Parts: sequence; C-alpha cells; structure tokens
Amino acid sequence: MNSVIFGIGVTVTAVSGIFMALFEYFHISTVSAAQMGLFLTLSFSGIAAAAIKAKRTYYARTD
Repeated sequence: MNSVIFGIGVTVTAVSGIFMALFEYFHISTVSAAQMGLFLTLSFSGIAAAAIKAKRTYYARTD
C-alpha cells in the first residue's frame, strides 16, 4: 500500500514539474504557476484518496 502512495506522490511531483516548466516556457507568472501546481497536487491527492477508499471498500466487502 505504501508503494502505491509513494508511486502516486512521484507521479504528482513529475506532472506538476512538467506543468511548472511549461508555465515558465510560456512566460506565465510564477504565482499562477505555483497556484496551478498546488491545484494539481491537491486534485491528484484527492483522486488517490478516492481510489484508496474505493479499494478498501471493495476488499472489505469481499471478506
């Protein structure tokens, strides 16, 4: 389970890093890039939390 969370964390970091690079490339201000990075991090962690919750619910029902 921890490896899944770690993998998701690495993916989120990579994706937000890519978006930061794109924002810098297109000369968008660092503040809006930081806000977008924060939004991406929060949305991905929300997706991860929902996936973990769904998985736990599924395994709880199969016992």
